[in-house]
Amino acid sequence: MLRKYYATVLILSIIVLSGCGSIGVYSLLEESNANLHSYNTVEILEVENGITTDKIAPKTKSRIRESIQENIKIWRLYDNVVFNTSASENTLQIKCKIVELDNGSEFLRFLISLGVGKAFLKTNCEFIDKKKNEIIYSGEFTGVIRGGFFGASADQKIMAKYVGEAVSDFLRKDK
Repeated sequence: MLRKYYATVLILSIIVLSGCGSIGVYSLLEESNANLHSYNTVEILEVENGITTDKIAPKTKSRIRESIQENIKIWRLYDNVVFNTSASENTLQIKCKIVELDNGSEFLRFLISLGVGKAFLKTNCEFIDKKKNEIIYSGEFTGVIRGGFFGASADQKIMAKYVGEAVSDFLRKDK
């Protein structure tokens, strides 16, 4: 009887925890042969809102920006990571725009898990050579909350954090 109980608890734990957590993913929309690592400074521009304003929490745009800055600094990808700079020599600008927010279903994320009812915050980001004013790369960067016991809430703060991690993952891909 006790073994049956433990087996049931184990199976339920695996099902509930398998979809837990959040992730940041990206896909490139425009690619070039430019070397992202030849820049010394990264300037992170204000995040724009491309969807209905009332869906976005007041601090979400600034949290995306701060998350990008924090993750670039953690990985020590560039010498300087700033929000504003007058320098244009060896400066890479990152310009992001929120293009989609889906809060998904908290009930499905909690109950079923495994990615059902996932919530996501999708941004389009451009990587611009500031001196040439030329887009080097552009891509779609998404913060996803998949679900599970700890992932039922569609917290924009968490999704913004994972957008920043996706951007830094892209920047360090060839480092």
